[in-house]
Amino acid sequence: MTLMSDLPWDLVKEILSRTSITSLRAIGSTCKRWNTLSKDESFTKKHLGKATKEFLMNMTCENDYESDLVSPTRFNLQNIKDLPSSLKKIGNNNMLCPVQILSIYSCDGLLLLVTADNLGLDQLVVWNPYLGQTRWIETKILQYGRYAIGRYAIGYDNKKNHKVLKVFFWSDIKPQIYDLNSNSWRVLGITCKCYSSLEKGRGASLKGNTYFVAENEKKIFCFDFTTERFGPCLHLPFDFVGTDVTLSCVREEQLAVFAHSCVTGTYKMEIWITTKIDPNAVSWSKFFKVEVQIDGYYNLFLYQFEVQSFFIDKEKKIAVVSGIDDCDILGYDKSIVVGKDGYFEKTNLGYVFSYVPSSVQIQ
Repeated sequence: MTLMSDLPWDLVKEILSRTSITSLRAIGSTCKRWNTLSKDESFTKKHLGKATKEFLMNMTCENDYESDLVSPTRFNLQNIKDLPSSLKKIGNNNMLCPVQILSIYSCDGLLLLVTADNLGLDQLVVWNPYLGQTRWIETKILQYGRYAIGRYAIGYDNKKNHKVLKVFFWSDIKPQIYDLNSNSWRVLGITCKCYSSLEKGRGASLKGNTYFVAENEKKIFCFDFTTERFGPCLHLPFDFVGTDVTLSCVREEQLAVFAHSCVTGTYKMEIWITTKIDPNAVSWSKFFKVEVQIDGYYNLFLYQFEVQSFFIDKEKKIAVVSGIDDCDILGYDKSIVVGKDGYFEKTNLGYVFSYVPSSVQIQ
């Protein structure tokens, strides 16, 4: 009988690259060589290239909003009308945060969860769901941390050093940056004169950098984690006036923008994705456009639907959009599914966002 140890190493890697992601996390305990392989970034990319490209994160509240449960979920869309049943839990690698999560950011397979303590001070934790690693970041030393509301981002420089940014939009307060490698905060000698609201300040990280919506300029702009500077404003492919804009990423390969407006009983949505982007230049291609007539209670909530995040499936030509339903007295999170051929449906998914798992180690 032929054993795995008898096979050529290239064949072993090919076999292991076809295992499920849940099993892949467990193979590290088999032997040292497999453990090293399971943490190799090039191997992980090859494995994920043959499996699911993108995962969802679903956030639910526990214990009367005193804690949040964040659950990684794999999706495989066979029928866009049956999205909830296509979601599959990934083992038990959930994270129960001891306090309520205020926002979530992602980059390179790492998630940055922003929480608040009893005094209202930010608490940060970096989490890799794939490896099950977490790291809490001390924030109480931050300048102006108690008095000014900042927005966060996570990215990396050209040496793959991961960093966390705290930026104060439209303010003289200088941004601050945390280097995970040196375990220290620094104040940057720059300011950001662009305005980005609570929802749009979330930003989207792509290839190590983070892009934000500059509402006062009706454009987008980039923070470059290598130069630690903001780039110039970049154009959007549509008229911004009267339009709400939200950014997302497509498998951390392209930037996507979701634009929506509601005029005279018609809810208009369009999605564009980049064909080229860097901190100084961008070009766009339209993904699709959908118009929904608001003529009944079923879609009345769209008048007050505040979009928080979205993800798209390029092959199936659909998008899942999450936001807050202001028509709901409790302000519950809702999600809608929209498709290229005018498909529109509400779902019970609640708040979801997408990320691409990786074997990046938290330093």
